[in-house]
Amino acid sequence: MSTDLSESPVLLFVVGAVLGSMVGLVIGSLLTFWLGQDAVRAMQQGLRRVNGNGDNPRADLFMQ
Repeated sequence: MSTDLSESPVLLFVVGAVLGSMVGLVIGSLLTFWLGQDAVRAMQQGLRRVNGNGDNPRADLFMQ
C-alpha cells in the first residue's frame, strides 16, 4: 500500500480538512483573544441600552 498523497484523493482531502480546521481554530482563537474584551463591552452596552435602567425593556426601542 502506497502512502503517496497524489494517489489517494481521500487521504488528501482528510489532510486538507484537518489542516484547515487547525488553522481556523488558531486564527479564531487569536481573534477572540485580541477582540474579546471589546466585544464583551459592546454586548454589555447593547443589553443596557435595550433594558434601560430598570428591569423592564424600553418600549420605545421596540417600536422603531
